[in-house]
Amino acid sequence: MAYAGDTAWSGAPKSTGAPAPYPGGYPAPHHASEGSASPAGRARVPTAPVIGSMQKEMVTLADETDGDAPKPECKDAVWGLLLAAAVVAEIFLAVAYGIPAINNSGGDVVPSSTGQGLSTGALAGILVACVAIAAIVSILSMCCVTRCAESLVRVTVFASIALNVVLAVASLFLSFGLSILWLILAALGICFWCSIRDRIPFAAAHLEIAGTAVRAHSMTLCWAYVSVALAAAYALVWAVATIGVFTSFAASREAASTASDSQQQPGAVESVVYVLQILALYWGTNFVRFSLHVVVSGTVGTWWAVRDPKDPTVGSIKRAWTTSCGSVSLAALLIAIIQTIRHLVRQAQRQAMQRGGMAAACCLAMLHCLLRCIEDIARYISSYALVRVALFGEGFIEAGRATFNMFRERGWDAVLNDIIIERTMMLLSFLVGALAGLVAAGIGYLATPGLAPDARGTAVLVAGLCGLVLGVACSSIVSVVVDSGVKTIFVAFAEQPDGLRNHHPELFRKLLEAWAAFYPEELAASGYADRYHVGNPAGNAGP
Repeated sequence: MAYAGDTAWSGAPKSTGAPAPYPGGYPAPHHASEGSASPAGRARVPTAPVIGSMQKEMVTLADETDGDAPKPECKDAVWGLLLAAAVVAEIFLAVAYGIPAINNSGGDVVPSSTGQGLSTGALAGILVACVAIAAIVSILSMCCVTRCAESLVRVTVFASIALNVVLAVASLFLSFGLSILWLILAALGICFWCSIRDRIPFAAAHLEIAGTAVRAHSMTLCWAYVSVALAAAYALVWAVATIGVFTSFAASREAASTASDSQQQPGAVESVVYVLQILALYWGTNFVRFSLHVVVSGTVGTWWAVRDPKDPTVGSIKRAWTTSCGSVSLAALLIAIIQTIRHLVRQAQRQAMQRGGMAAACCLAMLHCLLRCIEDIARYISSYALVRVALFGEGFIEAGRATFNMFRERGWDAVLNDIIIERTMMLLSFLVGALAGLVAAGIGYLATPGLAPDARGTAVLVAGLCGLVLGVACSSIVSVVVDSGVKTIFVAFAEQPDGLRNHHPELFRKLLEAWAAFYPEELAASGYADRYHVGNPAGNAGP
């Protein structure tokens, strides 16, 4: 297994205890913890996020280079084995208990018609058309991301403000208080614009490069849809297993109640199994989601560090499901534990409200909110840690420490950058959904000329709603892929900027200019300003 850094460095020597020299004879940048004094004489400032003292090597496909670098090691393997055992257990429960329970319960007969003249065959055709339209429109949205990223960010912010104003005007006819609420949201949107307008070129540069990398290797999008199918399949197996297990418990309680002439309540074993089933659901679905994140990060990292890589997504999939499987499983388990606790607290809150204990319900609601915040923070930090798992083959704990160091040294400016991009992609998803819904409604109208007016109206409504929902869903999948790419770009620029400089100099120049405009002191502190001659147009891409 070779390292992308070998190709990017053109044969730079391996580390022998001292930092390896940089390409082209550049001096090594200052260490992240050293910082530098600002020109105005202010206190020393930390370097840009995760910009360190030496470039790290990226794991990539064995056939990308002819070097004999060591293969990536399998990290956190025990957690991967535990997840595999949990999946096998769910399959066993579904086969041994779930399927017999469902067969014994019988089934409902699905009607062949809606009763309004619209057959299930027509509905199936409309659904297939909606899926195709949603997929095509969501893929075309990638062109907007790569060709006009900065304009897209600005348009989505203004569109959000304009939508709130329109809703405020429309709400005047319904409720004055509701109209005031929409105006407050519009004012918050204006405040948000004022706070992020200087950061838009910085966020847009990352968004453009991530979109370019994803478009160059569109198999990542295909794997994203495969991941959705895997998550759905696992959820189905889990549901069948859960039905079987608790049907068996219910039958046992009923038999015990008949024998003792008293109502039997769920026992401790049943409660433990319930908690474990909830944990298994969250663990499995989180693993599929995080493994997709690792696959995209590995693909973008290979595109970054290797010129014209061969099937980088295939290699990323192999690593995500083999050597990095344990690290991904551990990250998924940590989030799943928090989600399970939050689920139990939410249930306890509902029970307290049913019993009239409002004080207990309020306390549980606050605890639920706190757990949700902890979950969001843990998920966010894990996303950057998993980028390092994908790029450098680190274990999850090691990658987590490096991520904490990144935020401790630089702060949380990356959060605002991600908020801008996530907000942009979210609004783009709704625009794609609306467009797909309109197209699907038009097709539904044109494809049903022989139906009665009521049935034709039903067809148009069904097609429009399906197009809207599927358009948002498909575009959200694209957004997840792009978001993973953005986080990868953020880390890769700090750890190995020469990969982008050597293979995509025009994109490197844009990214360097964005960093120089928004983080000039950090670039100076890291040594990047001197190495890449920031301020000298002839040297932005190197000497």
